[in-house]
Amino acid sequence: GEIDRYGTPVVAWADATPVRAGVSDKATEIQFSPGRVEMDFDFALYLEPGQTVLPADLLTVRGQSCKVVKPHFEWQGLFTNWQPGATVYVKAEVG
Repeated sequence: GEIDRYGTPVVAWADATPVRAGVSDKATEIQFSPGRVEMDFDFALYLEPGQTVLPADLLTVRGQSCKVVKPHFEWQGLFTNWQPGATVYVKAEVG
């Protein structure tokens, strides 16, 4: 890894890798069930099959730096092996 100016090891970011995904604006909140905390996000990314986005990844979506707020969720057909891809929810970082 890399060392910061104080001599402390830091995690180095890997080179950017493009991700092919559909994007939808979702500046709303999600209610999972009564009594559970709601989570809001700015974009939903719909990934092609075989692509992975990790919770620690930083993404640039429509020119905005974003962090993952809901991890990668892989879709799968109920009665078949059809795998249409995955969904990731991200929130734009301010500042």
